[in-house]
Amino acid sequence: MATIYILGSVIICGTIAVQGQSSCSDKCTYCLGTRCVSCIDGYYPRGKGCVQCISLNCRTCDTSDVCTSCKSGYFGASCANPCGNGCINSTCDRNTAQCQCTDGFYSAYCNQACAAKCQDVCDKTSGVCRCQPGLYGQHCHSNCWSRCAECTNSTSCSVCQAGKYGPTCNIDCNPVCSDGSCDIHTGLCTKSCPVNCNDCVDGDNCTSCVSGYYGTKCEKPCPLHCLDNICGKTNGHCHDCIHGYSGVMCHVSLCPYNCLSCIGFQCNSTGSKCTSEGLCINGCVTDFIGPSCERTCPTHCAPVLNGSRCSSDGVCYNGCVLHYYGSWCENACPAQCLSVGTENRCVDNGTCREGCIAGYSGERCEHRADAFLREDSKSASTAGMVAGSFFGGVALTIACGVIALVVWMKRKKPTPANEYYNTQTFGAGNEASKPDQPKSDAESNYTSLGGNQEERHTYSSLDQ
Repeated sequence: MATIYILGSVIICGTIAVQGQSSCSDKCTYCLGTRCVSCIDGYYPRGKGCVQCISLNCRTCDTSDVCTSCKSGYFGASCANPCGNGCINSTCDRNTAQCQCTDGFYSAYCNQACAAKCQDVCDKTSGVCRCQPGLYGQHCHSNCWSRCAECTNSTSCSVCQAGKYGPTCNIDCNPVCSDGSCDIHTGLCTKSCPVNCNDCVDGDNCTSCVSGYYGTKCEKPCPLHCLDNICGKTNGHCHDCIHGYSGVMCHVSLCPYNCLSCIGFQCNSTGSKCTSEGLCINGCVTDFIGPSCERTCPTHCAPVLNGSRCSSDGVCYNGCVLHYYGSWCENACPAQCLSVGTENRCVDNGTCREGCIAGYSGERCEHRADAFLREDSKSASTAGMVAGSFFGGVALTIACGVIALVVWMKRKKPTPANEYYNTQTFGAGNEASKPDQPKSDAESNYTSLGGNQEERHTYSSLDQ
């Protein structure tokens, strides 16, 4: 199907591939004449057809085989890494792998399953949950004392087994209590009230609940982040929240998303993940750094078996992914370096490990072959100009030397002496007087000098 595209003032005619009706090659979705311009997912255009991306998980890639987007469920520069098992729709951020978790999973990458012995859904950031009866701890890994029905630590019980009361449930209830139940704190009979009732009417309608519960029968636990585990009996609204949380149910975290709630099994006694300034107390979730866990490890850090890929200053622990180098893996090996097997194309300073692809040279393959030819031609032309200038200068110097020598020799030759004589006329016929002619017959021809006139003499030069 022919299509006209207008780009600025340029009109481009092309063809959109329609099965059985287009001149475009297989897997090409748009072509200009016989040249393919765009391809189906997983391929990129080259000449008349399409070439498969280097990674099967690439949705789109460019001509240098670099993935520009990944198929659903994968992330990374080469789309080689699967998203966490608990990511909603198996979709995660291509660069950071972060995603939103389904119920039963937690962490920034939703790759951690909630503890199997959680009584309900765990916190999707920290994994903390309310444990099944008889267990406690962040992951419900510890057993309560044998007399406890429920507990939150190793030193006291929050609910006793039937017929017991006291902090460690080591005291027997009064035998007169109906069904042997009594208040855990006072030992007073509860009149067969539901568990967690302080007092009740008609057997199952609680008038007040023990700390940490609410509802008609005190059957619902208070929200996890209520201060001192206290909430309203009717609606469960927290009277106040632990630091770092807000909302009527204290469900809104004010701390940075990537702050850790605990370090191993040791949790902050306040229950908060951050200080009032927003600084993370227990460190960051995997692959995040900074006082507020606001930065991620460099994109091209190589994976590690457990924990973060980089130190607090961003230096990669396990080096770089293939074809990158530098402390922060911020530098890509030159594209013209020759690739051999699974080794990096270049060493730590960017020098190509196995030489260059055809047409390039240099330690980093930065020189093109035709650039050397132009440089050689330019060098030959420059050498000719230099040689011409040199020999021209030599010739000019010799000529100047010869001229200077001639001038010097002429100046050295003696100047001839000049003799002068007084020109006189003798006799009326202006004939020169002969030697034997008497001087008395001669007449001198003088010019009268009057006033301030200067005397003038006429001389003839006699060359020797």
